Amino acid sequence: MRGKIMSDAKQIKKEAIFEEYRVLRSEIQQYHAERNNYVNYSVTLTGALLAFISAMKILDTELAILFLLIPFIHLLLGFLFLDRSVRVVRLADYIHNHLRKQLQDLSDTDVWSWEDYKKRTRRFSRFISFLLDQVRIISFIAPSILSVSVFFLFDDGLFSILEIVLLVILSLLIFGVFAIAMKVQETSGAENRAHFPINKK
Repeated sequence: MRGKIMSDAKQIKKEAIFEEYRVLRSEIQQYHAERNNYVNYSVTLTGALLAFISAMKILDTELAILFLLIPFIHLLLGFLFLDRSVRVVRLADYIHNHLRKQLQDLSDTDVWSWEDYKKRTRRFSRFISFLLDQVRIISFIAPSILSVSVFFLFDDGLFSILEIVLLVILSLLIFGVFAIAMKVQETSGAENRAHFPINKK
């Protein structure tokens, strides 16, 4: 009788773990979809920017400052993209180091080894995978640099205080997007942590 109760308790706990896993996987898929949307928005905006530049014959130097404002939209999308990336990495870390450990303790078998596989596989170069990941970040950074370059091309060379401030802020934001992108690496897989914050010691 006692053994049956313990078996039922294990089964209930397993079902709870699987249900939480399904919810988290659904959340990850949602974040992936949102990231794709941000890339699409940036590419669309870039197309509009290129069309505008190609249609220009002469640009009033007073309007050149517009090309210092456009990058803020791209970089905002870039930060939103990275925010979703951080959320995905955190969820993957939670699944790998908490839910996975709980299920392994209950079933005495190795499960959900995808993160370990990503770290160890030689099927495809991790470095190339990392570079391909950065292509998406380039879709936010490159248009920003292009827009600033157009500003320099059409500006009269006498920068106002506002233009200098905008250039400094944009430089910091571009560096920020790039720096965060270097830290958020999905291709490397979640690290195995012996002491996960909410696991029992």
